[in-house]
Amino acid sequence: MVLIVTVGGTLLALVSSGLPQWREEKYAARKVDGRKGNEVVCITRGNGSTFAMVVISDPTSIRLEDLAGGRDKRRATTSAMTVLLCVLWIVLLLTVEGLQGGAWYLLAVGGLGMVQNAIAAGAQRSAAALGFHFQEVKPGDTVHLNKVMGTLMAAEEKEPGVGLCMLPLFFPGDLRPDEQKYWDKKKEEKIARMLEMKQQKHAAKPSDPFSEKPPLPRTTSPEGDLADVVPAVTYDAQTSLLSPPPAIVTKLRA
Repeated sequence: MVLIVTVGGTLLALVSSGLPQWREEKYAARKVDGRKGNEVVCITRGNGSTFAMVVISDPTSIRLEDLAGGRDKRRATTSAMTVLLCVLWIVLLLTVEGLQGGAWYLLAVGGLGMVQNAIAAGAQRSAAALGFHFQEVKPGDTVHLNKVMGTLMAAEEKEPGVGLCMLPLFFPGDLRPDEQKYWDKKKEEKIARMLEMKQQKHAAKPSDPFSEKPPLPRTTSPEGDLADVVPAVTYDAQTSLLSPPPAIVTKLRA
């Protein structure tokens, strides 16, 4: 009977932790857009940290920034399964309560389970065990210099955008003239790359023949063209209101 209770409790624990909703919530993230290239994410503890890790995700990966925030992925079957598991756990508890002998064996099984949980929770795991399959870092992939500014510049030359991303974090104040000139040039290069990617995306987008609407027919009135009667609407930057020219308003009021 003790063996049956142990197997039943183990199965209930596995089913409770293996519901499909938990996996969907854990990896609820969008995929990297292949049209925009690889996604580059910088992970660091902030200003004063001695290291920063740069993760480059290919188009087959998911976006890491989405994993930073929890997303609710509800399923109708999860509620039903939770109620069913609750009833089964109560049945198991009543079964344990009704045992006449072997209480020490159940105590030993419970103690062994607690030890196993403590070891499993504190064991060191690789990134692959958590779903992140990183490639091995080559010796030339690590950028390490004595000065932070030099390290950011070297990282920017190795992977465009990395240094610009971390520059406001490590240097929130003003920069030296030569440093400001360097980063201004890198910002211009980044803007040029973004415009080029946008143009390529726009050129690759198929044209919709139904999107072009024919021009509306020109409407006339007894006094002449409708455009001569309806005032042109202008935007007044001072009052932030849409207002027609005063001369035309007077003509319409008359």
